[in-house]
Amino acid sequence: MIKKIDPAVCPHCGKDIYVSSQSMPSIITVINKLEDILEIKRTVKEELMKLSFSNEKDRENIMSWLDEKNTLIDGSDIQPLLKQIQVEQLEKIKSSTKEDEKDNNKI
Repeated sequence: MIKKIDPAVCPHCGKDIYVSSQSMPSIITVINKLEDILEIKRTVKEELMKLSFSNEKDRENIMSWLDEKNTLIDGSDIQPLLKQIQVEQLEKIKSSTKEDEKDNNKI
């Protein structure tokens, strides 16, 4: 628990007061070196190559995002990230297939 006491001025009487507050520190889940993060990004990229994408532009966009210096991920992000991408791409493929079927029925 982190406790902090800050000086303030009472909004009613204008006298000096002290406001005490407490907060919970963040819980550290993992500590990585830059090399670790780069290796995790490489792993994600390798796994992305195994996934089906609705179009290649989506894959390129994700790869570009991973290449950005400010994109920081750790090992616990790999599976949830890949799962999210896979679900989104399957939905896009399914949606695209339905639209193709509608277009074929019009002919």
